[in-house]
Amino acid sequence: MVAASTRLVDGYCFIVRCCWPFSYRKKIYQSKQLKRDIAAELEIIKQQFSQTQNKRVLAKSLSILLRRVCISYQTTQNVAGLTGDDWLLWLDNEQVSSTTRNTAKSLKFQSETGKALLKAPYLPENSELDFDAKHLIRLCESWLLASHKNSPTEKS
Repeated sequence: MVAASTRLVDGYCFIVRCCWPFSYRKKIYQSKQLKRDIAAELEIIKQQFSQTQNKRVLAKSLSILLRRVCISYQTTQNVAGLTGDDWLLWLDNEQVSSTTRNTAKSLKFQSETGKALLKAPYLPENSELDFDAKHLIRLCESWLLASHKNSPTEKS
């Protein structure tokens, strides 16, 4: 009886040892795919802005993309429920990479440029926003393409 249960445990250990590397590789692949999808979506938004020069649509599109990415990265907190300055503060605090933090010190979401993300989704179609569009793109791009505390590869 003991020998049979030992063989059973050994069999389970063998399966775990064989399958774990594949599940880890799958997690890494999914993370890289998510990064590629984010970069592609960001590129579409930038191209759309270069054609239309519509700041309201730019800020609205970036805001939507940031929300979607936040929800994808953060599954343990209620990020979707964050609004206003709380959301901007969360974005500022979420980046992990120290090099990104050092370069992003001047690129804060709590600045007037970052606050365009809060206003844009709720403005009428013909509204004009006054902010530095290139600065907002750089700010969002640095956040979207950086490492995050809860990205799929950060979770083990």
